[in-house]
Amino acid sequence: MNRKQARDLIFPVYGEVLPREHRWELSAGIRRVCPFWCAATCCGILPIRGKNMARDLIRLCEPSTLRIRVRCFDEYLFRCLAGEVLNVQEHLIRIGPFSSSTVEPSRALLADVVCFAGARSRDEVAAKAAQELRVLGVQGELRIGESVPVRTWDGVVSGYEVGVVGLSERDSFVLQDNGLGNFRVLGCGVFEPWSGRGLSRV
Repeated sequence: MNRKQARDLIFPVYGEVLPREHRWELSAGIRRVCPFWCAATCCGILPIRGKNMARDLIRLCEPSTLRIRVRCFDEYLFRCLAGEVLNVQEHLIRIGPFSSSTVEPSRALLADVVCFAGARSRDEVAAKAAQELRVLGVQGELRIGESVPVRTWDGVVSGYEVGVVGLSERDSFVLQDNGLGNFRVLGCGVFEPWSGRGLSRV
């Protein structure tokens, strides 16, 4: 296995505000520029972060970025995003040129939402997450957090924050390379390093 298989493309984002929950609209904006987006099964996105405001908005600030996780050989596919202006729920954002960063191992990883088609409850999501970890050969302690509603092409589904702690270096790479669950192009199931605090044990 190539341990450095996955990379994050980091695009600076310029604008004023965005809805706090913007996965669907952001993915749709990327798809308009990159028609292959929904067929790119080996990539995912991480939501754009900013400062919380009233009315379920976030204010973009200088560190606000769009991160797309790709296999190393897929980097060139997303160069077309640089310079584009995306409409996200009537809020315009401009995408700058990307830099690239390798995925690094961490003993604790967090996905801010994981969704499984057909899984609605916390227990169902925990069971399916544990099953996928076994299939990947990843050993770690599974933790589940708050419910997060996610708009998908199947309607609104219930996702949950999911953390995994006690990971070996190999397992950390595998989980970041593959993720868990469905709807990766909506930013679900994509893991990043975490402090290991704040979620309940399964």
